Amino acid sequence: VGVKLFKIQLVDHASFSHAAAEQYRTEMAIMPKRGLIRDRNGVILAANAFVVKYAVDPKAIQKRDKLAQAFAETFGKPVSTYLDIFRDTTRRYIVVEKEVPLEVAARLDTIHDHGLIRTMDSRRNFAFSERASHVLGFTSKDGRGLAGIELFANHELGGQPGFQVMQRDGHGGKRPDVDYERVPAVDGENLTLTIDETIQSIVETALKAGVETAKAEAGIVIVIRPNTGEILALANTPDFDPNHFGLATNEMLRNRAITDAYEPGSTIKVLTAAAALEDHAWRPDERIDAEHGHWNPEKGVRITDTHPYGVITFTEALEKSSNVCFAKISDRLQQRRFYKYLRDFGIGNYTGIDLPGEVRGVLHTPAH
Repeated sequence: VGVKLFKIQLVDHASFSHAAAEQYRTEMAIMPKRGLIRDRNGVILAANAFVVKYAVDPKAIQKRDKLAQAFAETFGKPVSTYLDIFRDTTRRYIVVEKEVPLEVAARLDTIHDHGLIRTMDSRRNFAFSERASHVLGFTSKDGRGLAGIELFANHELGGQPGFQVMQRDGHGGKRPDVDYERVPAVDGENLTLTIDETIQSIVETALKAGVETAKAEAGIVIVIRPNTGEILALANTPDFDPNHFGLATNEMLRNRAITDAYEPGSTIKVLTAAAALEDHAWRPDERIDAEHGHWNPEKGVRITDTHPYGVITFTEALEKSSNVCFAKISDRLQQRRFYKYLRDFGIGNYTGIDLPGEVRGVLHTPAH
């Protein structure tokens, strides 16, 4: 016995002391506050809202029936649901209700019971519900960005967690100790977007009305400040409420504005005109026959205009957006040169927008 005591107390003292310390020390995470997201004018689009989580220690509950009745009246569930939970004495900590808004939790402020445990939690709150939902995205319950700018800037918005070393007793209870290490959390950075909430609101209203009138499946609007490239509004319909993103379908969550490729339409004429002038293939005052709105350059190919034009200048062709004239204008451009100009303008490339999931356009390499 003496030899054994000597071994435990002197030879193995350090290892046993370390094992004991590990048993009564535990780390508790200190979560940072997620940064705010504002529009260009300082309007808060995404912030943090406090909610309450209710748990019970069934062995410590003093008035089981009264507590069950209070929960039933507050949350609209049968009293028996809570009584069944409160009778489970095999566990000392059972979550009863979580993510309870403060205004609802206030109804239970008069309930005082040793077995009732209240914990304040934080959740992401999107101030304008569906507004700019595809730009903002959404977060998980633990505050991780899962889509949109919340995902793209998750590292900056999320901050860095800290921790508090707590003392744990034999029953598993935890309490802080002044001698134990504490590393505070670093709160996330605030983020200001180029989006203008007012313009975004107008755009979304007009887009939904337009899609309904046209009986379309979906619609997209992007509003850009031309001289800077700043995006003032980006809207898709259908959209979703990021506060309840679990109710949204995949079609509602899809940010078509950056995930779908689409035909550039008449906007390509501006790039074609720039390439033609830069290459000296055409002069601004040079005249082109618009064929009175109908042209058959080869068998089986027919190009038409909405209005019949005769002979007009290059400048007038651009002003009137003549399909016939621009088909003729592009014919003077060497294919590979034209391809290079379109590439230089960014056609077929990524824009580099600060949102996840962007796909680049399609621009085929010319055969010769």
